[in-house]
Amino acid sequence: LSGTTEQTKAVLELVPIETFTKLIYNPKVELAELDFTDIFTEIISQSLGPRAIGNIAGDSAPLREVLLQQNVFETLVKLIETTELSQIIDLGVWALSNLSKSHLNVPLELIFRAIDIFAKIVLTSTEPEVITDAIWGLNLLSHGENNGPQVQKLLETGILAALVLLLGNEKVIVCHLLNLIFSNQRLATLVPVMRIIGNIASSEEANAQ
Repeated sequence: LSGTTEQTKAVLELVPIETFTKLIYNPKVELAELDFTDIFTEIISQSLGPRAIGNIAGDSAPLREVLLQQNVFETLVKLIETTELSQIIDLGVWALSNLSKSHLNVPLELIFRAIDIFAKIVLTSTEPEVITDAIWGLNLLSHGENNGPQVQKLLETGILAALVLLLGNEKVIVCHLLNLIFSNQRLATLVPVMRIIGNIASSEEANAQ
């Protein structure tokens, strides 16, 4: 599902979104039970669960809307909150960040849970690419009009100090931040960090404090 938009749509006409949601809930499901032809069984086996959802979400706004209508945002949040497998968490964070690119018509409580997930990744992960995905997610969820509650939630996570540290070249005690600052992910990370700070600065919630 990482091909062109036309290829992705063609696959989704034959393999519904519900199939990938089922694979998220049941990652050990026997592919034979899904009754697909060999070619589609191969596609699914290479794009299980979060990876497939992340590719679809990263393709286009219309496809993200389809995912949102199927409550995939909540599915990903629950997956990340409950799994202990680091590989699944990393894929889930990437997929959730991709899905956050669209305007989210989901309960604010669910957005708060996603902000908690992204903030925890920034503060605890040692993987630069995953941290970058999480920072982009924080930017997307705190952007836009009437963003006061989201910005307030972001500030409550305690993430701001870590983000400010990422803007400078000073030595940072926290090991994972050091790894990020001196890696080739630095430029890719600085852009969403600056955008988050801009989101905070422009928020009425922050200006009131």
